[in-house]
Amino acid sequence: MFVKIFGRNLCKIRKLKTQHTQKSLAFKSNLSHRMIQAMEEGFGGLSFRTLFKLAEVLEVTPDKLIMPVWHEYQKLSQKEKEAFFTRQK
Repeated sequence: MFVKIFGRNLCKIRKLKTQHTQKSLAFKSNLSHRMIQAMEEGFGGLSFRTLFKLAEVLEVTPDKLIMPVWHEYQKLSQKEKEAFFTRQK
C-alpha cells in the first residue's frame, strides 16, 4: 500500500518538476532503470541512500517524496498501524 503511494508520488514529481525520463533519472541517480520502474509501479524496497539520491537528482527534499505516505499512514487506526508493523518483521 505505502510503496504504491510512494511510487505514484515519485512518478508525479519526476514528470511535473523535472524533464527526467525513468532512464535519465536512473542514470543520474546511479540506479538501474528497472529499479526506477519497479519503484514507480509500487514494487521494491527503498533505503535512505536511494531516497536521498532520488531527492538530490529531482531537486526536492526527501520529505516531498515520502509525505503522501505519511498522510496515508496517519489515516490508519491504531490497530491497523500495529498490524502493518507486525507484517513488516
